Amino acid sequence: KSGELVNKRIFEDLIQYNTSQSIRKYNSALTNNDLNQDENWNIIYLKEVKIVVDKIENYCKYNEKITRIKDFFIIRNGLILINDNIFILKIGKELKIEKNEFFLKVNGNFTKLSETEQSRLKKVYKSKSITLYGYNREDNEGYILYFNKNEFKNQSPSKRNKSLEQKYPTLAKYLRQYEMKLREILINAKENPEDLFYPRRGSFIRRLEEGGKEKLVDLEPFYDNSPKIFFKYISSKNIFGYSTDPYYATSDTYFLWPLANKEIDYLFVIAYLNSKLVSFLYKAK
Repeated sequence: KSGELVNKRIFEDLIQYNTSQSIRKYNSALTNNDLNQDENWNIIYLKEVKIVVDKIENYCKYNEKITRIKDFFIIRNGLILINDNIFILKIGKELKIEKNEFFLKVNGNFTKLSETEQSRLKKVYKSKSITLYGYNREDNEGYILYFNKNEFKNQSPSKRNKSLEQKYPTLAKYLRQYEMKLREILINAKENPEDLFYPRRGSFIRRLEEGGKEKLVDLEPFYDNSPKIFFKYISSKNIFGYSTDPYYATSDTYFLWPLANKEIDYLFVIAYLNSKLVSFLYKAK
């Protein structure tokens, strides 16, 4: 009841335009002409906050221009698959591992995979695995079945698929079980149904090289061996993960891929992105 009385007094003060320690007032403008150029009309974005933000942004200037993440990185989401339930193999369901040997369930029976076929299985994560400066290695979703179009370059889609089936027979048979469903999804999305073996997005990016020439960059070597910074698509805090080990993730994760000819100090960048300074900017902006 005491809380109700306090609230009642506050509302009475508001109605009567009385001063109160519980009320902070802001002068609003009736027209655009009444606005001060150096102030903001957004009452959430206080003038004191703007002063601090401006000071921080002044330290981020190069050649009189504020440098931003997009000046060093291409920001793209992770792998978009035709169907997660088909391409992500769960241990104990579609996949068995015994003494470092992999067995895949095809037409109701488990078949041993060759070492060549095992190389196409990549441990995959969702964004919930991301932690400050890293990720929870145990919080994986299983193994993604990952084929690379660059492996069979300069071939028509149908010939490329035949080459794939010859090299990876068991993996191809597994996907052929769901061929009708995969083709239907691709057709409905107005995409080539012959691409049923491959990720839809996230395996390549287009990057501008010197001279303004655009290049299609294969991301598999980056996922496997390069330094990577990644973050959740939806998050209330600045939590950025980092890895130099193989790290594949689904589309709810975003990656920072370096622009061409940019020297990146990854340890500095990850420390900055996870800092209280960025947390302040994240909330202020």
